[in-house]
Amino acid sequence: MLSKKKSWLGIIVFFALVPLGLLVVPYLIAWAVPERFGQLACDCVIILLAYGLNQRYWHVPIHFFSRHKPVGQLVQLLPALIYFTIMKLPSWSTMAFNKVTILILLTVMMIAVAEEIICRGLLIP
Repeated sequence: MLSKKKSWLGIIVFFALVPLGLLVVPYLIAWAVPERFGQLACDCVIILLAYGLNQRYWHVPIHFFSRHKPVGQLVQLLPALIYFTIMKLPSWSTMAFNKVTILILLTVMMIAVAEEIICRGLLIP
């Protein structure tokens, strides 16, 4: 179990990690990464920082999937999928399918993974 001081410090660091990462990382990697890969690179850096800080200081176990209740976890996902589909259906119907690229899908997946690691994995263990 983490001490209260270490827990609060971890919460403050991880809460500030995403906004600071999104503000600072683009300037640090602009010379090496094209602009269209910027968000993807920022999320990769945030994931690596969160994982590294966790391995070094906090040692909080991160579980993406529940092995005990996998069906229950999928059922909890349904309302979000339904809401997301209803809200985005008008914009999807006007967008050509060839505009959805691997880069867009990877960027969305990395944003989701970064959010899961920071919020569910480390802030709410």
